[in-house]
Amino acid sequence: MPFISQRALGVLLSLLLFASPCSALLVENQDFEDRHDGVDFPVGFTEFRLDGVFSPEVRMVYPAMFDGEDKDMAGNGPFSWTVFIGDSGESLDSYMLFVSELVKRGFIVVVTQPLQDETDVEETLQLITDIAEVMGEQNQTNLHVMGSAGNIDLDHWGIGGHGKGAAAAYVAVPYFNQSQRASTLQPPRSLFGLGLNLDSFDGDENWFNSQFNPVFPRPNTALFITGTVDEVAPSTDTMLRVETAGGFGWQWMHLLGANHYQFQDSQSFFESDGDATM
Repeated sequence: MPFISQRALGVLLSLLLFASPCSALLVENQDFEDRHDGVDFPVGFTEFRLDGVFSPEVRMVYPAMFDGEDKDMAGNGPFSWTVFIGDSGESLDSYMLFVSELVKRGFIVVVTQPLQDETDVEETLQLITDIAEVMGEQNQTNLHVMGSAGNIDLDHWGIGGHGKGAAAAYVAVPYFNQSQRASTLQPPRSLFGLGLNLDSFDGDENWFNSQFNPVFPRPNTALFITGTVDEVAPSTDTMLRVETAGGFGWQWMHLLGANHYQFQDSQSFFESDGDATM
């Protein structure tokens, strides 16, 4: 049985029949921004809902003029950007330690709440295309952050996540061609995961079944940072499953000399081993 849940399978088949999805991805725009080699950008952030009071809430973290909430965006763009899907049990502010380092080097990061079902490809595609549309509006109108108009590189973006959020990103990217915006939106061009958690997926690793027409980006590399010496996030079994599933060229980084909780901004009383040090 493919990795896709029965509910998601039905939706995807409906897309195949009625939405006329693209069989290929848009050609990548080769006009890339120069790498930022200057001093670190200040880190700004804001939170908003994608479309009304009942829609998903996200936190956008971005290069700013000054550190803090709702500060003006820095004028050095356009900045490439990435979606970062959170793990179950985490909040929008749980990843500031990590995403701030990306922002300081000139990337925008849109952090999302955990998905209800990381195996539901349709749910993930809907989320990331909704975010891409909002980013397009923001690039035109300063929708949520002053100074953002003309400062977002809409053609170069990626997707990543933590734990189950990393799994959602991993299995959704090859099916971007099935989204209803595939003919007008550039697809995500990067994929990365922290502590990839595939526990909710079937064990046969038949996740990229040809009957669903997966299309992998070119180059199709991915980066997985997973595994710590305390084995709270064991890496070997997870990455063997990724290798078996195929489809992506990938890099696997196993961190030695660190324990799982050193990645966290804060710990509960029962995890009290000090502040994050990684």
